[in-house]
Amino acid sequence: MSVPRGKVFAFFIDFSAAFDTVNRLSLIYKLSALGLSTKCLDALAAIYKKTRSKVWTKSGYSDCFDTVTGVRQGCILSPLLFTLYVNDLSDYIDVGGFQFNGVWIRMLLYADDIVFVASDHLILQQMIDKLSDYCDLWDLRVNLNKSKVMVFRKKGRLKKSFKFYYRGELIEIVSEYKYLGVKFTSTGKFGSHLDAQLANAKLGLNTVYKNIFYLQSRNVDSYFRVFDSVARSIMCYAAQVWGFQEFEPVEKLLRFFIKKLFRMPYNTPNYMLLLETGREPLFLFTLKLHWSFILHTLGLKDNRFSKIMMQIGVNNNHSWFRFIKDFAGQCGNLQQFDSFNVSSVKPALEDLYLYIVSKKKQDLLDSVMLGQFHPIYKEIKTEWGGEKYFSDNLTLREIRFIFMARTEMLPLNWKPWFPNNNFNCTLCNLCVSENVKHFILDCPILKEFRSRDFVNSSIVSILSGKKTWKLLANYVSLALNYRTLLVDEFNG
Repeated sequence: MSVPRGKVFAFFIDFSAAFDTVNRLSLIYKLSALGLSTKCLDALAAIYKKTRSKVWTKSGYSDCFDTVTGVRQGCILSPLLFTLYVNDLSDYIDVGGFQFNGVWIRMLLYADDIVFVASDHLILQQMIDKLSDYCDLWDLRVNLNKSKVMVFRKKGRLKKSFKFYYRGELIEIVSEYKYLGVKFTSTGKFGSHLDAQLANAKLGLNTVYKNIFYLQSRNVDSYFRVFDSVARSIMCYAAQVWGFQEFEPVEKLLRFFIKKLFRMPYNTPNYMLLLETGREPLFLFTLKLHWSFILHTLGLKDNRFSKIMMQIGVNNNHSWFRFIKDFAGQCGNLQQFDSFNVSSVKPALEDLYLYIVSKKKQDLLDSVMLGQFHPIYKEIKTEWGGEKYFSDNLTLREIRFIFMARTEMLPLNWKPWFPNNNFNCTLCNLCVSENVKHFILDCPILKEFRSRDFVNSSIVSILSGKKTWKLLANYVSLALNYRTLLVDEFNG
C-alpha cells in the first residue's frame, strides 16, 4: 500500500463447522508426520475412540449419539489440534504473499481464522484454487457466506475485473471485515472498529450500571474499577496495534462514564471531568499497551513474522515509529532508539512514557488557564490530582453537588456560553448575574440555608473545601431544591 496505487488482496476464510469436520484418521496421520511420540498418539486415539454427543434444544437435551469426525467442542486441546491439522496449509499454498527480509508471508493463521494475502488479484485467485484442492484432500469445507475478499488500498474504486471465485461461486468483495475481534476496513483505518467498540462498551456499562449504582458505595474507586473491567477492556481491545494514536471515541467513553456516574451536565468541559476525578486520558493506557507489545515483539526470535514486520516498520519509518522519534526528540533521548533492541529501547520507552504522561497532565492544566467561561476554576485547580472530596466518605449525590459547584456547572441562569441569555438571578431583585458566587454567598433569598461558616469566607476557600465538603454539599442541595420550588411556583 505504500507504493503508488499499491494494493493488498486478502481472502478471509471461514470453514464450515471447522472443529466438527476434522477427519480423525487424517489428524492422527498429520500428528505422526509432525513427530509426536507413539505414546501421545495412542492417548489421543483413545480419547477419540468412542465419542458421544447430544444437542440442547428448547425442550431439553436430545438423546446421545455417536460421532466419528471432529474434535471435541469445549476441550482445551481442540484449538491446538485444529491448528496442527491445518499447519501444512502454508506449505501447500506456495504462491502469493509478500517477501520481507527473505521470508515469505502468504497467510495469517490463528486456529480456524485464516487470511490469504497477495499483491495481485490473479495470484490471489490461484491461492483460492489451491485452497479448494487442499479442502478436497483433507475433508474441509469453506463457508462462502462468511468468507470474503477485501482489497486494502489508500483510496479509489476497484476495477470491475476484480472478481474471485471458489469452485465456480462468486466470492463477495467487502469494504470491512471483522477478524479476531477487530473490524478491518479497506483503507486500514480503525475508526469503524472503535465506533463499534464504543457502542459495545456503553452497552456493557448500561447493563451493569443499575446494579452497581443501587449499591450506593461511598468508595468512588470501586465504580472506576468496574469501569476499567467492564468498559475500558472492551474499548481498548487490540490497542497493542493502534494504541499510539489518540482517538476521540476512546476518550469519549471515559467522559460518558464520569457524566453518567455523577449526573453531570452534558456540556461540562472535558478537561474538568479528568482534572476533578484525577483520571488520566485513556490514550495513556492504550499507549502503554502498545509499547508493551513492542517490547514483547522485540524479545521474539528474528524469524517470527511480527518481529520481521516490526523491523520493516523501523526501516520504513512507519507511523508508530515516527511517533516514538517525535516525542523522543522532545524528551531528549532520541539517541537511545538508534539500536532498536530490548536492552536499549525498554528504559528509553519508560522515560518517554513518563514524559508524555507529564505533558498530557500539563496540557489539561493549561486548558484551565485558557478557559473563557470558568474564572473561579482557574483559582481552585492549580495542580494535577483527584480532589479530596471523592475520598471523603460522601455519597454520590453529595459528590455531584460539589462537582457541579466547583466546575461552575450548577443549573443557574449564568451561562456565558449562551451570550444572548438573561444571566440575572431569578430569586432576588439585585439585578446581578446568578453565578456560583452569588448563589453560594450573596443571594439574600437563600440566606436561611447558608451556614454561618460561610460568613466572611471567599468563594475560593469554600470551593476548595476549607469549610468542609459536607457543608458545601448540604447547602447546594437545600438551596437548589428551594430555588426549583420558587421557580416552579412563579412559572406555574
